[in-house]
Amino acid sequence: AIEGQEARLLVFPPGGPTGEGLSDVSVRWLREAGATGVALLPVVVDGRTVALAAIATCRGNPPPDEADLSLLRDVFQQMSGPLRRTMELQSIRGTTLALQQSFLAPPPSVEGLAIAALYHPADSAAEVGGDWYDAVRLSADSLALSIGDIAGHDLDAATAMGRVNSMLRGLAYDSGPAASPADTLGRLDRIVQALDSPSMVTVVHAILHRREHGGWHMALSNAGHPPPLLIPADAPARFLHGLTAPDPPLCVAARLSRTTLHAVLRKGDILVCYTDGLVETPDSDIADNLRRLRERSDALARRGLALPSLIRGLLPSPHHRRDDIAVIALEAEPDG
Repeated sequence: AIEGQEARLLVFPPGGPTGEGLSDVSVRWLREAGATGVALLPVVVDGRTVALAAIATCRGNPPPDEADLSLLRDVFQQMSGPLRRTMELQSIRGTTLALQQSFLAPPPSVEGLAIAALYHPADSAAEVGGDWYDAVRLSADSLALSIGDIAGHDLDAATAMGRVNSMLRGLAYDSGPAASPADTLGRLDRIVQALDSPSMVTVVHAILHRREHGGWHMALSNAGHPPPLLIPADAPARFLHGLTAPDPPLCVAARLSRTTLHAVLRKGDILVCYTDGLVETPDSDIADNLRRLRERSDALARRGLALPSLIRGLLPSPHHRRDDIAVIALEAEPDG
């Protein structure tokens, strides 16, 4: 019905539109509405057509005329600024999401371990955050695992996430499987504070070693992050430490002493690490949300779900997602 960027008036004969230049659905609707005419106006922003506005007159009212088109032009002229800004924000958000997800490499394949990860942005009206997860194989029998969150919800947070994630991955690989996670996070903290202009960073960093008789030994350091969840094969789920992280986040003070915790991942056990978007919602208590996460994990584990299905089952319903969510989980396979 319209080509280019010129507006068009369509006046219908008695009985409604004939169908020329209109879709079958449009013709059917216009006939049912008793339409006498339609005004079509391309919405142009910076020389680009971004939408098509239309008004229809129905039920015996006179068809639209040049005065109606002029009114439409005035309305959309006033809206061009907000439309331009909306399009710019959508473009920035798309770029940020693409950048963020480019740093989220697929987990490696490690014999004796099932590894699954996911990242979910918040709802489309929200900004993008600095959540990440990572796993890097250090040797045939060892793995470095990390998950973290950069304070902020914009392109700066996403780019800072990429830098911090890359630095931690490099430090973990260079330090090797014998390194202490607490020492590695301490080195990362000093480097980020010296070379970057960081916001606060929360992160869990762990090193896993294969045990001689099955399962995995885990050394873990937590800098201000929500507690990792252990789902044993033969016992209720539990957090590896209390609700308060053992150590403060990165970038809050110089040369802090950090601690390393130890745990064992036996055959069939599952470890779940996640960012705060999974358990923090407005007007709710974090302790209650953590309890619900533990109970939900137990229920899903009892159903015998595959690891990717289990972690997807932990996600809150879409209308409750107020923040980005990253999750990475490990399962010590029975034949490992």
